[in-house]
Formats: sequence, C-alpha cells, structure tokens
Amino acid sequence: MTLGIDLQSDAQHLTVRAVPLPLRQQNLQILIPELIGYLAQRNAFDVGDIAQWIARNLASEHAQWNMAQAISVLADVERLCPQLVKAPPGGLLQPVDLNSAMNALKDE
Repeated sequence: MTLGIDLQSDAQHLTVRAVPLPLRQQNLQILIPELIGYLAQRNAFDVGDIAQWIARNLASEHAQWNMAQAISVLADVERLCPQLVKAPPGGLLQPVDLNSAMNALKDE
C-alpha cells in the first residue's frame, strides 16, 4: 500500500515532492513536521499506522459533514486505500443516520 506521499531526502533536508489530493488542502508546513516527529518516536510502524495518524491529525473546516461531503470522502478512501474499506481500523468508520435521506426518498 502506498499513501501517495513522495519525499526526497539528503543528509540534512527533506523535500516533499508530491502529496495526494486530500492532503493538498492541509497546512503541510505543520502536518509534515508533525508526521516526521511521530515517526521518529516509533520503533516500528506500517502504512496503516501512518494513515490513522494522518486521519487523526487532519484539520477539518467542517465541524459537521453533510451527506455529499461524507460520500466524497468515502469515495476518496475507496480509491486511495481500498484495503482500509475492506478491513477498516477501529474508529475509521462511524455510523450514519440515513433516516432523513430515506424519508426524503419516500416523499418524492
């Protein structure tokens, strides 16, 4: 699994060459150094650990998400990390009340 983050390093510098579309809306000047600090504190990690850390540390401009936004995010997760949909880590998926959507469809 790859997260789509392309880094290049030399002895004293790390250059971020590319990030996936969902991360482009983040303040990478804060997020990347914090991610490096997180990785430096761990003896071992896998891509799932990194994905969870990123998900927990993303800044969201939406306190509450509407259905369209949730569907868009889920589509991105399905496209970028399909294994997380098949076997989601704890806390990744949350129950959603679909009653309002179902009622709207019934009323049409």
